[in-house]
Amino acid sequence: MRSRLALGMTCAAVLALFIPSAISADSDDWDIKLLTSPSSWERVYPNNLNRHGKIVGFWEAGTQADGTYEIHAICWEDHDSSPVELEELPGDDQCWAADVNKKGMICGSSGGGLPKGVIWDAEGDPKNVHPEGDEYVWSQVWSLDDKGNGCGSMATTSGMRPWYWSEDGTSKQMPFDTDDYWGGIAFSVNEMGMVSGMLWDKSAAPYWAHAVFWTKKGELVEIHDDVDDAVDGDVTWSFAWEATDVGEIAGECGTTDGDVIAWVWSKDGVEILDADDELAAVAWQSDGRFVVGAVGGDSIDFSTATASVWVRDEDDDEVTWTLEKVPALTGYDGMITIGANKKGEFAGAAAASDGTIRAWYAEYDDDD
Repeated sequence: MRSRLALGMTCAAVLALFIPSAISADSDDWDIKLLTSPSSWERVYPNNLNRHGKIVGFWEAGTQADGTYEIHAICWEDHDSSPVELEELPGDDQCWAADVNKKGMICGSSGGGLPKGVIWDAEGDPKNVHPEGDEYVWSQVWSLDDKGNGCGSMATTSGMRPWYWSEDGTSKQMPFDTDDYWGGIAFSVNEMGMVSGMLWDKSAAPYWAHAVFWTKKGELVEIHDDVDDAVDGDVTWSFAWEATDVGEIAGECGTTDGDVIAWVWSKDGVEILDADDELAAVAWQSDGRFVVGAVGGDSIDFSTATASVWVRDEDDDEVTWTLEKVPALTGYDGMITIGANKKGEFAGAAAASDGTIRAWYAEYDDDD
């Protein structure tokens, strides 16, 4: 019986059309391999994985310029399984998956040019969470906590708004002063109720993004200046990508010199993450034990980057972060780590010279 997660995939997607997960690399601490995916999927990205090893992401093909672009949300039940495509909302032919919680619920969006926020239940049935009303143009759910609360972005007739979806079915805009900011995006919600994201600052042309987070009570905390003070150079933009379950914020920023810098904010200040003398380092996601990203690339192009993980260690209330570089996969020029769980499992993407991108899975064990 075909999984209800599948859309348009049949047994005719024969094994010969799949790229096997045989390509692997090992080191003393790492075990890494490609995830299985059909060769017809030009670019495959995992976005996150939960504590049970369920991995979600998307594949895409074509380009917007020539009208051939398509994107489809996908899910691997575990790192040894073949991926299945998630079901779109009725009438849609494209979708995107961003996150998965411990219950197996998945969030993202459905639709092409004007997508609608969607949450798939653990069985793969999609629910449209886009609010009714002409003022709501399109939406995307970026993150889910384990209760089913989510956050993301809502395009309205007044601009882009950071948005919050409650498990009870209601939703709301995250507060900010429209005199100071044009709009923004909420990237992540943690189990403490913190929501991280960014707002576009009207005073910093051309509306540079500034890192922020909201407390459980919905109070806005601006941390861009904290990041700027910690960086050697003038910071123009910053993103607060991930609110961790220990109350820290992982993000990245850019300087007037063109450097891209990864950082972690806590109540004690901002820690700049080691980039091993590279000019760029990005921090995408974190679960509290790890921060993941890459060094040597940037947020858009990781074709020459090295997939990286920063490992958190706390001793006598002093927190340190140690850079670990993920072993390279044979035949790929650049890699980035995108998702992580507390067990030391990771998912990321690898770029080949022919423009194809493949998803990979890795396990990390630093026990001697």
